[in-house]
Amino acid sequence: MFMLSYKNCSTVKIVGALLVAACLGLGLRFMLRVDAATAQPKPFVHEIALAHPVATVWAALTHKALVDKYYFAPVGADISQAGTEIYYGLPDGKLITGTILKIQPPALLVHTFRFVGDETSPETTVTYSLAANGNDTTLRVEHRGYPVPSQGYADISGGWPIIFDRLAALLDGHPEAGK
Repeated sequence: MFMLSYKNCSTVKIVGALLVAACLGLGLRFMLRVDAATAQPKPFVHEIALAHPVATVWAALTHKALVDKYYFAPVGADISQAGTEIYYGLPDGKLITGTILKIQPPALLVHTFRFVGDETSPETTVTYSLAANGNDTTLRVEHRGYPVPSQGYADISGGWPIIFDRLAALLDGHPEAGK
């Protein structure tokens, strides 16, 4: 393991091959050659089982103080109301922007997503679904709007698993394990 530091991004420990996925593409990116004629839309889906109640997982997705502990960049504010603009990064250095489209606590959150500064990045949609399994929660993210192959799809498909691993570590009481 080694340390990586990038301006506007937290210092992150990365293991071997995960280096290319560091910072959800907010500095380091997969090198990908894209043939626009063959690129097709395909949602990226990732699911994780968490040994925590839905209310705890919901809080970790929507409260700034918790999101900032596991996401690659701080969120601008609590995520609480449809129609609200959101961003990840700093007020003068936004890295990702979006708008909350739908929020149904504690089961569903939908927002738009766009990498700032990448004119080729389309506005995409992220849907978080939470389902109770006894005292545990299944958290699913579906990220739609990137053609495959594309730079954006490469970035998010590398980033979401890391974010979810860091979220799980935080909820399990090991916040440093995911960094």
